[in-house]
Amino acid sequence: MNWTTALAVFGASTGAFGVTWQVWSHWLTGGRVQVLALRGRRSDDRWEISTSAAKT
Repeated sequence: MNWTTALAVFGASTGAFGVTWQVWSHWLTGGRVQVLALRGRRSDDRWEISTSAAKT
């Protein structure tokens, strides 16, 4: 086995481990919540902020 093949095998194995880790980590953390905050200025120079949350 030459260095190019060894490096390719190493890269493939670490890449596969990384993908497996990401899938496992996502599966363990459960659901996600996305929060959206909107702001706007009212006519009397005061700020108005509205928020919403959605499960993704």
